[in-house]
Amino acid sequence: MRNLLVFLLVVVSVGILFFSHSYWEEKTTFTSGMKTNERNEDLTVDERGSGGDDYLGKAGKWPQSAKYRYEKLLLEEIPFQIVIAGSSSNMENERSWATLTKDAIKRAYGETATVDLLSFAGNSAEFDVENITGNEPDLVLLEPFLMADNSLGFISYDELSGWIDDIYSANEEATVILQAANPFYMPEKYQQQVNELMVFAEENNLVFLDHWEAWPDTDDDTISDYLTNLYYPNELGHELWSDYLINYFISE
Repeated sequence: MRNLLVFLLVVVSVGILFFSHSYWEEKTTFTSGMKTNERNEDLTVDERGSGGDDYLGKAGKWPQSAKYRYEKLLLEEIPFQIVIAGSSSNMENERSWATLTKDAIKRAYGETATVDLLSFAGNSAEFDVENITGNEPDLVLLEPFLMADNSLGFISYDELSGWIDDIYSANEEATVILQAANPFYMPEKYQQQVNELMVFAEENNLVFLDHWEAWPDTDDDTISDYLTNLYYPNELGHELWSDYLINYFISE
């Protein structure tokens, strides 16, 4: 009888120890899982390794404000909206620099980014910036209408400043990037205007994409090989221009 009691006591003790150990393991695993989930809530796209790091890496040359906005929208699974705006004289072509750039961005960023093209045939005084701000874009690549403005006899940066203010009013986290239209042989007055645009960008802390550095010098007559009618880009010119922009917007 005594031996039976001892045996039963041993069995009960072992059972209690087994149950206690199993409960402790389950609780530890659950707690660890909670901590892991809490940590994941705070991770950036880069740290999660969910593919966002690939996209952010491609955006490596973007202004910091645009990269921050893009990462934020990636986490929220909302497309980053890009608008490319400029003169219709060099955009309305199936193989234009703008179309080539748009297609490359779409291939690189997929559904994480949208690209809208906006071309305009008039001068700055006639342009309605609501065409840009209507969709509250996150990044605007703008080619001001300097050539068309020459018909007015002067270049006013009041219009441009107003557009930029309106873009920021529509989306306070937006980024504006400026560029000039294409160069041509011996531009003289236009060269001065582009230089002034570069100064304007610097004074207003805006990125200026100087794609002219990819073209032949403006005093080199071989620049005509990239132009049609001496002033507007031909197929080679569009490709050269877009290659520069693609290299900026898509880091490999």
